[in-house]
Amino acid sequence: MHTFLNRNIISFALVAASAVLLHVQAAEDYPTRPIRMLVGFSAGGATDAQARLVAQTLSERLGQSVIVENRPGAGGSIAAGAVAKSAPDGYTLLYSSAALTINSALYKKLPFDPIADFAPITRVASTLSALVVHPSIPARTAAEFIKYVKANPGVVTMGSPGVGSSGYMSQLQFNTMAEIQVNHVPYKGTNDLIRDMLSGQIKSSVDAATVYLPYIKEGKLLALCVGELKRSSLLPGVPTCDESGLPGYVVRSWGESWHRRERRSQF
Repeated sequence: MHTFLNRNIISFALVAASAVLLHVQAAEDYPTRPIRMLVGFSAGGATDAQARLVAQTLSERLGQSVIVENRPGAGGSIAAGAVAKSAPDGYTLLYSSAALTINSALYKKLPFDPIADFAPITRVASTLSALVVHPSIPARTAAEFIKYVKANPGVVTMGSPGVGSSGYMSQLQFNTMAEIQVNHVPYKGTNDLIRDMLSGQIKSSVDAATVYLPYIKEGKLLALCVGELKRSSLLPGVPTCDESGLPGYVVRSWGESWHRRERRSQF
């Protein structure tokens, strides 16, 4: 399932979300005040867009405002750390991409315990990834892009939404399989990355395709391959990376919501 941000899909998921949230509350009248939903990336990216649609729909279901707060930085760990320090009362939620899982594997020390501090509510969306480049790159296929980067090792800039983000891991896998060296430039989210890609300051990225779609359709950016084994209806004219010379390359992120788990003593 691609991230079309389909209201029916998200509404269906939020039935489960509402049930879980109500279950963890002792008070039958929950919620009695606004709920905060923290996002670990800047506004305008795929994770932020998902969170805002979820917040809107959840507000309608619960009858209370669900307010999205962006806490970008450290691949989403700043927002996760803030939620981990909040009261386990259901009024501070975390909406995360795959970064929560990724960071747990990347770093020995985090400002939270991903297992002890969080309980899952529901997975909402799954996201198609794509290799996206600025038109100034002399390549119109993934194979041409790889050839060009190999001829210019460490010169081509490749931006990511941040170290530890799903986009960062997607490009690491791409670069490893393609055996290329790029100049990685991390951001605190996709919005600033897209701005610099449109200006040509950043030449490429492997990231969630949905937020790039308007610029791809306008020809301001080019999608060279998608991280699936079958072509996507989202970009039907774009070949898969698998058929473009990277056999088995499949990458996908997801969007999911969490609440602060109440820790219990082990004694």
